[in-house]
Amino acid sequence: MKWGAFSALSSILAFGSGPGRSHRYTQPWTSERRIAARDATKALWQHGFDSYMDHAYPFDELSPISCTGQGPDWKNPAAIHLNDVNANVSIALLDNLDSFVVLRNQSGFAWAVNTVLQTLSFDVDTKPQVFEITIRGVGSLLSAHMFANDKEGRWGFGIEGYDGGLLRLAKDLGERLLPAFNTPTGMPYARVNLRRGVTTQETTESCTAGAGSLLLEFTTLSRLTGDPRFEAAARRAFFAVWNRRSKLGLVGNAINVRTGDWIEPLASGIGAGIDSFFEYALKMYIMSGEEAYLDVWNDSYGPLLSHSRSADGFWFRSIAMRSGELAAQHIDSLGAFWPGLQVLAGDLENAIKSHLAYWGLWKRFSGIPETFNIYTRQAISLGYPLRPEFIESTYFLYQATHDSFYLDVGARILEDLNRRAKVQCGLATISNLLLDQKENRMESFALSETLKYLYLLFDEENPLNKDAVNLVFTTEGHPLPVMNPYRTPSSLKPPTYRTHENHTTPILDPPSDALLPPQFPVRQGAYSRRSKTCPRYRHPHIPSLKPKRADQPSSAPALLGTIRDRGDFEYARLLSGISVTKDASQGMGFPAAKFASTSNAKVNQRYDPESWKYEFGGDKPLLPGVSASEGTTKQLAVVTEEDKEWWDAHGSCEVPKVEEYVSSSLLNLISSLAAALAPGTTIHVDGEDIQPSRTLPSLHITPNSPTRPLETVFLSLPLASFTTMWQSLLTIAYFLSILRVTWAFLQCCAWGRRQ
Repeated sequence: MKWGAFSALSSILAFGSGPGRSHRYTQPWTSERRIAARDATKALWQHGFDSYMDHAYPFDELSPISCTGQGPDWKNPAAIHLNDVNANVSIALLDNLDSFVVLRNQSGFAWAVNTVLQTLSFDVDTKPQVFEITIRGVGSLLSAHMFANDKEGRWGFGIEGYDGGLLRLAKDLGERLLPAFNTPTGMPYARVNLRRGVTTQETTESCTAGAGSLLLEFTTLSRLTGDPRFEAAARRAFFAVWNRRSKLGLVGNAINVRTGDWIEPLASGIGAGIDSFFEYALKMYIMSGEEAYLDVWNDSYGPLLSHSRSADGFWFRSIAMRSGELAAQHIDSLGAFWPGLQVLAGDLENAIKSHLAYWGLWKRFSGIPETFNIYTRQAISLGYPLRPEFIESTYFLYQATHDSFYLDVGARILEDLNRRAKVQCGLATISNLLLDQKENRMESFALSETLKYLYLLFDEENPLNKDAVNLVFTTEGHPLPVMNPYRTPSSLKPPTYRTHENHTTPILDPPSDALLPPQFPVRQGAYSRRSKTCPRYRHPHIPSLKPKRADQPSSAPALLGTIRDRGDFEYARLLSGISVTKDASQGMGFPAAKFASTSNAKVNQRYDPESWKYEFGGDKPLLPGVSASEGTTKQLAVVTEEDKEWWDAHGSCEVPKVEEYVSSSLLNLISSLAAALAPGTTIHVDGEDIQPSRTLPSLHITPNSPTRPLETVFLSLPLASFTTMWQSLLTIAYFLSILRVTWAFLQCCAWGRRQ
């Protein structure tokens, strides 16, 4: 009977999901399977685009549930969620011109170009956002122009008789946007009327991304037309934002374009409102080769790693731009672009980690919630408007690693989009991921980015995926080839910029006759509070055009094994709120952390994630943040007198802050494990005490924010009750073995009667 119970239990455990079992895909990625996934993605794109042309064109967008068109909200100009994008210019068609190139549809591309040339005019009385109309309109026109003007046949999409009409449209649109840049700082107004320019009552508030993410489109427009005004305007706006960074090297989220003052709450990070500013700093260097943009990227990436990155290294959080302290406990879906940008920067290790965290969100919600609290592991806003950022990062990581794990991710995304977003007329925004509720809107990026990147992920033989292709994707997913005729030195003087701004008055009134980048004197001083023991941060994996010293070593850590073999693979799932078993958590590779525990004497404890043991050290001071009843305190101590300022492999050059760890997900996890493994501890979860056979004081965690306590334990299976769990499993196995023997006895009796 003992052996029967053991075998029954073994079969149960083998059939269940062990570490990594539930998310491992066993079907190999043959060429046939990739082609099938590629064609299914193309069919979904075609369904969305055909639905737009059949039911919505010439309106800007498709309303997929009602099968109608949607343009600007003429009755409500304040409806910026629509009017910032919809400018009465058939934006869904305009934004998808180069999608036909990606999908390798030559006849469709020629038709789309001719349709735009015959019908499109920007002489309309609408007021779109400068940023949105630039990335969706100017970027798409320039990309399509270079493919249509391919007289050498490199891409195979040259249109016979094409005379540059798309470039003329792009220049016309660019000239209608230039009045927005007539501000004392050079930063553009957020919105501009395409017919009448900037209105007298226009708001002076703009987000950092909106003011500083116009470089790729405007620079390409200047290089193709020979008109330097566009590049000069975008460059000046970009450095006007960067010049006002804090002493930590961080930029804020919103800024007054006339005064140059940052607008409260003075938060920094990688999410909405800032995201593409960093993207265009790096991509502008890739496109133009100008070192000034690489310097901006390097000088911003280091502080983000030091201050924004969470203690476990998976999340990049919103922080105060001047102090570096935690500003919010949530991340937003736009931050899912970050792993893809880290790939372009050569930081593959951190890119993999960041992507795994967002992959956990997709696994849990079948989409990326708009906002997610990384400490309580609960979604705040459950909408998913079919955003492309996570798919984009998946594509770039597959290009860098060719690990089939990312094809599995793409297959899951494709399955979920077909199952949840596809409706009779196109694809609908998901307004609630839990309730599967839909919204009557399909934004143009669902086709021009989301499905475009998904198609490229599966289409390994796509010309745009070849190693010899030298191109840059804009933030809207428009490929701009970086060919020799376009990668020409700028006619503008190289920009110089100050390390930071100490005042809030306008820097310089622009000359009335031209928009030229202001030349600033370079102040002597430190970048981002330069440490005495740390040199200026420069990422080791980004190549520089400057000559390399003979004594300067090159480092490029190799990617060993596969993504699923990583020790932190399961840990990333936990961060998104997906529970795992104890056996799975043993292989997570938790970062080692220092504990201090005291009752009468202070004792340091180091947690060993591999063996779940403690190593006791000497007497160290406690940090505030974790309290328990009956005088017992457990505390994650990360700052000791031995800690020095240093650049680590991830770019950190500061002693970790107490606050960064006290209210982090790492503290939640490690504290919970420590408490559960301590004999007799009662763990307090959501108002209830989970008690094992022995009891000790309850453990409570006090976050930085006094208004909302953090969840102490987020494992759905409490670690404190493993003994009870195993007893229950053995009992179940015992009864199953009895049933098994009874069934065998009945079969034997039945066989005897037949005999």
